[in-house]
Amino acid sequence: MAKDVQYTGRLGLEGRDSGTMSEAVTTVVDTLDDFGHPAEQIEARAENTARLQCDH
Repeated sequence: MAKDVQYTGRLGLEGRDSGTMSEAVTTVVDTLDDFGHPAEQIEARAENTARLQCDH
């Protein structure tokens, strides 16, 4: 029986430009999707924080 494993990671950004977080989240989501792990849930908690959940 496979064990449910969760991975957690962080992405650090140099500045807090209003468009930077949006571009970074889009890039991460696209990359995960390209490798077969589409995002199941995306939460934007604040201007500089986002939480992604995917199958792996």
